[in-house]
Amino acid sequence: MITQFIALLPTGLRRSQQFKRLGRDFSIQRAFQAKRPKSQNDRSWHILNGKEVAQGINPWDICYDLKRQISRGYFEPDSFQRWFWNDAFCPQDYCDLKRYISAPMPSKPDEHLDKTQLRDARKIVGNPTGRKIRIVHIDTGYDPKHLTHPENISSEHNFVPGEPEGNASDNPLYEPIYGLNFGHGTFTIGLLAGNSLKGATPADLNIDEYLGGAPHCDIVPVRISESVVLSPISAFAQAVEYAISLGQHDHAQRCDVISMSMGGLQSFWWADVVNRAYEAGICMVTAAGNNFGGFPYPWIVWPARFERVIAACGVMFNGMPYLLPFPEMQGNFFPDKTTQSTMAAYTPNVPAALFGCNEHTVNENGQGTSAATPQIAAAAALWLQYYRDNQDLGGEAWRRVESVRNALFKSAVPGSFSGWEKYFGSGIVQASDALKILPMKNPPYTEPDSIAIPLIDDAFCAVGDDAERSRMFQVEIAQLLYMSKRLRDSLGGKPILSKPCEAQDLLHAVSREPACSEELRAFLKKNLAKIRRKLTSSKR
Repeated sequence: MITQFIALLPTGLRRSQQFKRLGRDFSIQRAFQAKRPKSQNDRSWHILNGKEVAQGINPWDICYDLKRQISRGYFEPDSFQRWFWNDAFCPQDYCDLKRYISAPMPSKPDEHLDKTQLRDARKIVGNPTGRKIRIVHIDTGYDPKHLTHPENISSEHNFVPGEPEGNASDNPLYEPIYGLNFGHGTFTIGLLAGNSLKGATPADLNIDEYLGGAPHCDIVPVRISESVVLSPISAFAQAVEYAISLGQHDHAQRCDVISMSMGGLQSFWWADVVNRAYEAGICMVTAAGNNFGGFPYPWIVWPARFERVIAACGVMFNGMPYLLPFPEMQGNFFPDKTTQSTMAAYTPNVPAALFGCNEHTVNENGQGTSAATPQIAAAAALWLQYYRDNQDLGGEAWRRVESVRNALFKSAVPGSFSGWEKYFGSGIVQASDALKILPMKNPPYTEPDSIAIPLIDDAFCAVGDDAERSRMFQVEIAQLLYMSKRLRDSLGGKPILSKPCEAQDLLHAVSREPACSEELRAFLKKNLAKIRRKLTSSKR
C-alpha cells in the first residue's frame, strides 16, 4: 500500500497552514530542489508521508482528497518503479562467467566499442586538459573498489534514506533482501566511464583497454535506491533536481549529460525536471525500458518517452532489434512509430562489471536497454568535450542540448532492414562520425514536454474541469495504461491517441478498469457524454 505522496504546493503556504489543511495524517518534507525560474517559483515540490492510510483505498483517491484541501496544490502517489535489467533471478547464476544470453554474440568481448565508434571517438578526443565534461550517473550507486570504477569521480550524492548523503557506494547488505539489484549501477557506470580492464577476469577480458565509452569525463554518481525494483518517483526526480543544481552557483561545476538506465511511470514532476534540465543545457539519455513477452510494459517508458530526452533502445550484434522470445528479456519500443529523439546502441552480451563477486569480475552477458543508455550518453559527452570551447553560447544553455542531439541523430547509421525506424528511431549511435558535425548556429527549440494526453486534454478542459485536477486525471490514466494490458489492448496496440474514436474507447475502458480511482470513475460517468460530443465535434 502506497503511503508516500508527492505534492506541488504554493510557496506562500506556511508550514502550519499545510498541517492544518492536510491534517495530522501526513508529515511534510520539502524535496531536494534546484532553484526554479522566477516564472515558476510560486510553488515547490514536497514529499508527504502518510502515517495511517486505510487499506483498500486507492492512492489516487487520497490525492484528490488532498487536492480539495489545497486547491492550488497538485498531488500524486509516490509510486515505486519496477525496472528489469537482468534475467538471472537466482544469486547462484549471477557470478557465472560462462552464462550468456540466447542472442547474437559479439566477435570479441568489447566489440560494442567498435560498432558504436566509441573506441575511435575517445582516442580522437583524448584526455583533455582544463574543464572535463561532467556526467551525472543516476542509478543504484557504484562499487568504488571494483577494478573498472571511473578514474574521475569529483563528487557523489545519495538519496537513499538513512545513508550518508555524500557517499553513493552500492551497499552489499541489500543484496540478500532485494535480490534483483546485483550491482545495476556498477554495471552501467562501467559502460559509461569504466577504467582499464587490465587484470579483469575472465582471461578474455583481461585487456589493456578502457571499459567505458567516456573514461576521462568527470563522473558524478547519484544513488537513488537500494534496488532497481524499489525506486520511488521522488528519488528519480530529486536526482535530476540535484544535477540541475550543480551549475547554479558555479557554472564550471555544471552537469552536461545525465545517464540514467531506469524509468517507469508517467509523472508531472518528471515533466517538470526534464524541462528544466533541458533549459539548463543538460543532455538527458535514459533507457527505453525492458519487458518479458510484453510484461510489464512493452512501449517506451518515462522519462525516455519525453521529446527532450534521448531514449536509448537496443540493437543486437547482428544488427537486428533487441527482440527475443519469452522467457528472455527484450527491449521496449513504439509499435507505431518511434520519435526522432530515439536511437539505439548495443545489447545484450556486452561487458558487465559485477558487484558482489570479486573486485576484478567482468561478466560478458550485460543486457537490457540499461546497457544501451551509457553508450549513447558517452557519445554525447565525447562530442561536448570535443567542441567544449565552442559551447559557451550565453544564456541559452538549451542550444548545447540541441547541438549535441543534432550531431548524434544525423550521424547515426540506419538499420539494414525495412521498418528499422520504429525500433531505432534516428539510427544506431556512431560516436566518431558525430564528431564531424559542427555545433549548430541556429538550433531549433524543442517545445516543453507535457503530461497532457492528446485529445483527452482538450476534452477535459471543454467540460470545465479544474486544470490541476485534469492534469492529475491524465497522469492517472497514463499510469493505468502502463499497468493494465487490458487498457492497452483497447487502443489496439497503439501508444499514442490519433483519432477521437480512440480517445472515446480509452476513456470508456478506463471507467470500467478495476484499478481506476473512484474520483476519476465518477468524473467519467458524469461527463462521458459531454466528452464524447466534444471529441466527435473535433473531427469536423
